[in-house]
Amino acid sequence: MCNKISYGVISDIHRDSRIIHPTLDILTALGAEKFIVNGDIGKRQKSLEDTLRYTAEILDALGNSGKECFIQPGSHETIEAFQPILNTFCEKYSNLVSAIEVPKIENENHHLVFLPGSDFVCGGGYQIKNDENIETGLYKTPSGLMYYQNMNDLRKLVSDGEKT
Repeated sequence: MCNKISYGVISDIHRDSRIIHPTLDILTALGAEKFIVNGDIGKRQKSLEDTLRYTAEILDALGNSGKECFIQPGSHETIEAFQPILNTFCEKYSNLVSAIEVPKIENENHHLVFLPGSDFVCGGGYQIKNDENIETGLYKTPSGLMYYQNMNDLRKLVSDGEKT
């Protein structure tokens, strides 16, 4: 007997945070047991406070869902606005998991591996590339903070290709 888990995938809700509640309801009605939040949930607002409030609304809804949610940044998230609030909400809700902090999840029948960021950055600070000379981590650049995710980390993270 195979225990299957149904995942709902949420991404690119950076245009209107009000969509999160009906999205969670629809995905749950369709059988989603857990959520993968695949970036671009943040939206740069007029002020940092407004940006934090916007992202907090989404993270609060995810936390209140009670379902395990794996959250990673995309091309629109800035480190200054996204990382502190994600960390705060992960501490507040035990069902929220930061893909930066936990890049691999091992379930009995499958593994999840996360490479947070994007190969195309739209003002965000999370980037994926495959330069073997740069390790995954947080870097200070002339344009601000950048979290660099090295694609070659897949070699370290994938321990069972059949399950991943």
